[in-house]
Amino acid sequence: EGAVIVGLAMLACAAAAISFIVFTLSFKMRAREFATLADIGVSPRTLAAIKAFEVALIGLAGIAVASAAVLLVIEFGPVLVLRALR
Repeated sequence: EGAVIVGLAMLACAAAAISFIVFTLSFKMRAREFATLADIGVSPRTLAAIKAFEVALIGLAGIAVASAAVLLVIEFGPVLVLRALR
């Protein structure tokens, strides 16, 4: 049981690191877009809010997909395991 918890913790850390890298690269690639918004008068606070909203929206979408996957495993996992063992 302890090994499973350690494995899940490592998986969570890896997922967080990958998410951080993806968002960092995305924001760097869109730096010109954010600069244009700043040039037309969008405040830095609003730009930060836009970025935070994007991160939150993607995070919530990820949670929704993961929740659906967990529900599917809970519902169909035992049946599939028993079928595979036959």
